[in-house]
Amino acid sequence: MKEDPELYRQMVENGLIRAREFTIYRIAARWREVLAGPVAEGFSVWAARPALWKSLVRPALFATQAARNIHEKRKYLIQRDHGFRPISGRYT
Repeated sequence: MKEDPELYRQMVENGLIRAREFTIYRIAARWREVLAGPVAEGFSVWAARPALWKSLVRPALFATQAARNIHEKRKYLIQRDHGFRPISGRYT
């Protein structure tokens, strides 16, 4: 940046322009779009499902995913502690 002050000036100018996209009002408007759009649609789909789905199927899917997450975490920890090390080229 010291060697190219023009690049620095352009970066600052671009940052000021981009900052206009992240005002409180624009962020609030974006949240409203998301909540009124996809979230509301998803809730409508969920609310229209039969009670059996909500009481039996959904909890079963949740339990299955929870078990899968536990398994994946164990795999990750083993890989982290005993996996291949690119710098040394060996497994630990």
